[in-house]
Amino acid sequence: MKPWRYGLGVAIAVCALISAGCYTAPANDRPGGEQGAVIQLNPGAVQADPEDQHLSRSHNNNHVRWRNDTNSTLTLHFTADNPFLGTAADIAIPPHSFSAWYTIDPAGTTPHFPYHITPPLSSTGPPGDPVISGDP
Repeated sequence: MKPWRYGLGVAIAVCALISAGCYTAPANDRPGGEQGAVIQLNPGAVQADPEDQHLSRSHNNNHVRWRNDTNSTLTLHFTADNPFLGTAADIAIPPHSFSAWYTIDPAGTTPHFPYHITPPLSSTGPPGDPVISGDP
């Protein structure tokens, strides 16, 4: 089989799956779906990745969600104030799942929002709390 025919066959198979409804693009890849920063919570990691996520209060880069790649439900607790629109509450993320999207409060004035992750990602514990930073 010629190499280009193999690639053509794969492309046709993918198109067939998409048109049959067997494949759904992730929300970040769908036109019109919410988009923003994704913070990774990996097993054994010392800290969230990125440790300091910057969000804009005045531009489109104002959404964030977390991806929990561990085998445990993780709870995020903001220690200083709630950076997001809506009522302040801890964020619980089931194993191998994404949290909901959160939008930074455009009227907020506090620049940094540290948060605890429970249980810690690593047995040695983090060197400090990760942070959401609200940029103007």
